[in-house]
Amino acid sequence: MALISPVASNILSLFVFDKYKEIYEMLEKKEDPDCGALLGHCHILGYGTRIDLNKAKRLLNEGVERGSKLAEVLLTFLTRSSNENIISALTEMTNVPGRGELKSIVAFAYIHGVMGAEKNEEMGYKLAEEATKEGSCYGLTRLGYCLERGIGIEKDPQKGAECYLGAAKRGLAVAQYNMAILFSRGIGVPKSEGKAIKFFTQASNQGYVFGLYNLANLYLRGVIDLLPKDEMKAIRLFRYAADQGHASSHFRLGVCYYSGVGIEKNRDLSMKHFLLAAENGDVNAMYNVGLFFELGMGVEKNLEEAGRWFIAAAESGSSSALEKLKV
Repeated sequence: MALISPVASNILSLFVFDKYKEIYEMLEKKEDPDCGALLGHCHILGYGTRIDLNKAKRLLNEGVERGSKLAEVLLTFLTRSSNENIISALTEMTNVPGRGELKSIVAFAYIHGVMGAEKNEEMGYKLAEEATKEGSCYGLTRLGYCLERGIGIEKDPQKGAECYLGAAKRGLAVAQYNMAILFSRGIGVPKSEGKAIKFFTQASNQGYVFGLYNLANLYLRGVIDLLPKDEMKAIRLFRYAADQGHASSHFRLGVCYYSGVGIEKNRDLSMKHFLLAAENGDVNAMYNVGLFFELGMGVEKNLEEAGRWFIAAAESGSSSALEKLKV
């Protein structure tokens, strides 16, 4: 039995042509659950549409409920959860020609040791290279990542940058974001804050949460002669990223509500965003939630709850929380 329906398989083979808008519109018209899964994938990476992780999750969950194995695979990719059965199913799906896009996800799994795959950098690089040769834009980005950092291959940041730039020109938000990071740090390319802002903006315009977050931080402080300080715009960008579950953006909103930066002070909303960030693993937010419970700010005073959050923060590496627990 085929793991991917024939209609979804045919559309999947079109990803190599970069006609993402046409692919997205094609998928929208299909009732097939595997096509719905590919529609979710488009919302994860911004193929032919703005990135919307909430919509992607909804589409993929619907696909799983309808029995789509592809939806289960892509949901695991989105959530970075571990499932030994998923990597074997995903690998089997890539045995058919024209599925470089899926092969790039297998490469991701081996590079990072997620989705049930045991970390294998050499295998990850090899699969990224194969996916790139098969036309996958995301595969090209994974290849750039390997070259930039020396994963499974000798480190070559300049070649890594070339890969990112190729994928960025094809419109992939994660590649645009990676180019921004390289330009901001002068890795593989000459350092240029102006070009970093350009690529952060491109990634942000597609709804990529890390692009939104970094651009928001730039607007928060402004960049002389390049980007005017605009606290209200920073708040809007943080909110968009936070709405997609980005913990660091929730933390920033918590700070802004607490100090009244770009928005009216509100301890209740500050606590709300710190708590959302803490629940998603932000260590600084964990510490702040502990403080709010300790002092009764934006929440009823609760020393037991404060201690619980200080312990969580300390276990996650917070030296400030560790000092609190010594008192």
